[in-house]
Amino acid sequence: MNSDVIRLYAEIIELYEKPKVPSGELGHNVKGHTYDFSNVDPEATSCRGLIDIGILDVKHPN
Repeated sequence: MNSDVIRLYAEIIELYEKPKVPSGELGHNVKGHTYDFSNVDPEATSCRGLIDIGILDVKHPN
C-alpha cells in the first residue's frame, strides 16, 4: 500500500461549458508559438470548473 496518497475534498463553485476552439484571431504565446486547431471539431465543447479546496494545511520542512 502506498503512503504518499491523499484524499482531496472540494466544493464546485462554478461549472460551465466552453468551446474547445477559441474564437477570433489567434496570437503567439510567450515562446512565440501558435497552436493549430485544424484537427479539432469547431462545435466541440468541454466542461470547465472552479473549485474551492478550503484552507490548505501544509507542514513546512523547517
